[in-house]
Amino acid sequence: SQAGAVAAVEGTATAYTTLQAAVVAIPENSEEPVTVTLLADITEGASPAAIVKPNRSLNWIRDLNGHDITVAGANGAIYYGNNASGTITIRGEGTLANTQSGPNCAIIDVSWATGVTINLEGGTYRKTSSGNNEFIVNVTNANNLTALNISGGTFEEGKVRGLYGSELN
Repeated sequence: SQAGAVAAVEGTATAYTTLQAAVVAIPENSEEPVTVTLLADITEGASPAAIVKPNRSLNWIRDLNGHDITVAGANGAIYYGNNASGTITIRGEGTLANTQSGPNCAIIDVSWATGVTINLEGGTYRKTSSGNNEFIVNVTNANNLTALNISGGTFEEGKVRGLYGSELN
């Protein structure tokens, strides 16, 4: 693989040096999900620290592949921007963590999206600071999230914010 590569995209021969670049390579509106496999640990410290910002319709799988993603900032590891939609499935061993304290410091933030389905099938989720607005998944209105399906994974700290700010757990 390429030196400094952090992710590979199914069906391409390219290894990407940022997870965002790998996500950009995913075809829009694909019927079958495209797998993005982590090749290395990723740490991002700037705030806002969104590692991935899909701003279109994507159907993708993030395979942690034994690697960790750690962020320290608002918007978290995955931030769905205005009008973003689609499905994300997270599977495999590895940890997604946000160590930042403050408003809307989530791991997955869909608060500006339109119709995202999240499938959590694996991984460890850690929101290491707790307080008001400290969430694993941040959802603020009924249009953001189509479904949140949890069939695997370990949740060490943090909450899932439900519709209009109510906590789901």
